[in-house]
Amino acid sequence: MESNEGPVKNPIRKESVRMCRILRVLYEYINECDNNFASERKLLPLYRAGRGKHVALIVRLANTGRQPDEIELVLHGNMTVGCLRKQKLRKLKSISNNLKVELYANGEMLDPIDDKRLISDIPAIKDKSLLTAKLVQGSGNLVSSPDDSSSDSSTGSPHHALDFSPNEDEMYLPGVIISRNEQYTQFFFQIADRGCELGDSDLRDAARNILRIIPPDQNTVENLYISEEILASKRLLRPDTNLDSIIQTQYSYQEETKAQQFEAIEELNARSTNVLKPKT
Repeated sequence: MESNEGPVKNPIRKESVRMCRILRVLYEYINECDNNFASERKLLPLYRAGRGKHVALIVRLANTGRQPDEIELVLHGNMTVGCLRKQKLRKLKSISNNLKVELYANGEMLDPIDDKRLISDIPAIKDKSLLTAKLVQGSGNLVSSPDDSSSDSSTGSPHHALDFSPNEDEMYLPGVIISRNEQYTQFFFQIADRGCELGDSDLRDAARNILRIIPPDQNTVENLYISEEILASKRLLRPDTNLDSIIQTQYSYQEETKAQQFEAIEELNARSTNVLKPKT
C-alpha cells in the first residue's frame, strides 16, 4: 500500500492506507471465525447466499451382489460437499444412524474434511458428472456436515430434519453481529463509496470484501420483503407497477424521514442554545 519511494505524505492517502490495514485485519478475523465454526451455516455469507450455477449429478450407489442404483441429484454451485452427502442420504429409502456415505469422483474419495467446501470449488464435480457412493459403518453419528440452508427439502430424513433457524452459537459470529446492525453495514458501504470517490481501489475493495463474507444486511433483507409485499398488492390495482419504483418510493420516504429528524434535532439545538445563552 505504501509507495516504493517511502512513507505516504498525502494525509488523505495516509489515512486510506491505515484504514485498509484495519479492514484487512477485520476480514481475516471474520474469515477465521467462520472457518472454525463447526456446524453448517444457516445465515450464509453474501457471496454464497444466492443460488449458484446449476449442477445435476448422477450418484451411483455401489451395492455388492446386485445392479448399482443410480440417483440424480439437482444441486447448485453454492451448496457444500456436506450438503451433497445429506442429499444422497435423504434419497435413500431407509437410513441407519450408524451409517455414513463415502463419495468418489473420478475414482478418488471426497475427504470429509472438505465437507464445508463449495461444490463449485471442487474441480472433480461438474454438471452431469458421475459420482460413486458407498454406505459404510460409522461410529454412531453421521460424519458429514449438518444440512445446508440451501438444500432441497422435498424429501426428509427421520434423523436429520431440515432446520433453517440459526443456532445460538452462529449468532455470536462477528460477521453475523455486523450484518444485524444497520450502522455497521452502512459504515462499510460508506467506506466503499469513499474509495470510489477518491479513486482508491484498495480502500473500495477492502470494504466490499468484508460485505461479501458477512450475511446480507438484515435491514435491507427486511425492506426487500416489504417491497415485494407492496408490489404484490399494487399489481392487483396497476399491473404495470415494477419493483424498482417501489424500492425508489421506500428510499425517498426513508430519506425524507431522516431529513425531518435532522431538522427537528437542529431546532432543539437552537432552542437549547437560546435558553442557555446568557442575558446581557
